[in-house]
Formats: sequence, C-alpha cells, structure tokens
Amino acid sequence: MYKWQRIKALHAQGVGIRQIAKTVGVSRNTVKKYLKEANPPQFKAREYVKELDRFLEEIKIMLAKGYIGTRIYKELKDKGYQGSLASVHRYLRSIKAEDKTAKLTTTWVETSPGQQMQYDWKVWTLPVDGKPVKIYLHEVVLSFSRMKFYTFS
Repeated sequence: MYKWQRIKALHAQGVGIRQIAKTVGVSRNTVKKYLKEANPPQFKAREYVKELDRFLEEIKIMLAKGYIGTRIYKELKDKGYQGSLASVHRYLRSIKAEDKTAKLTTTWVETSPGQQMQYDWKVWTLPVDGKPVKIYLHEVVLSFSRMKFYTFS
C-alpha cells in the first residue's frame, strides 16, 4: 500500500513514469498498473496445506494405541512422509491442544439415591517393624450425595 500511495503522490507532482519507477524501485509496468487502479492492491496470504494432514487419521489411530512422537515419526517415514521429527512433534501438540479443548466439557450424571456408587482402591507398601507391609485403601463415593467412605485393610 505504501508504494501505491508514493506512486500516486509522485505522479500528482508531475514526475514521469520512468523516474517514479526508479525512485520507488519497481518496474514501469508496475507504475502504470498502480496509476490505473483507484484502490491500493490487496494481497492475500498463501494458504498452506500441512503435509501431515493427509496422515491425520493414521496419526489419531497411533495416538489411541499410545504411540509417542518418535514412534509415529518412524511409522510415517515408512509410509512416505518426508518431513522432520520436529514437525511431527509440533503437529502432535496442535492435535492434542484441540483435543484438550474438547475434553474440557464435562458430562454430569445425575442419579437417584442408592442407585449408584463409585469404588476405587490404592495399595501402599509401608515398613512396619522393619518389614514391608501392604496396606490397602478402599474408597467408595456415593453418586447422589458425593459422600465418601474410606476403609483400610
């Protein structure tokens, strides 16, 4: 846009096309084209297609299987991918960021009293009198009231 304005201003001052082209650093054809245009030229950014987009479904399957970036990169190399490992890692970060926004929504399940509970447990190994002893924590959460009950054994 700056060049267009400068060309218009110089032409309004009576400077010739050759001199304008030399001053602005463009060809005479460009000067003529800009003088014909009533509005400054509009430029559009290029649309880039990521090479990894064609492997998106395969990448999602590999992620579901628990593959890490390096393993995915090796698999894609075998299938004809010619990019770098860093590109794969960047692409995976972008995919995971999209998935995180989708996972932020939570489904709240409403139940009637006495209808459902959730159970979980954890095992610890603690030294008692110098000997390792396993201790089990059992946790129950009532789905309706969210009350928690703990027992150790």
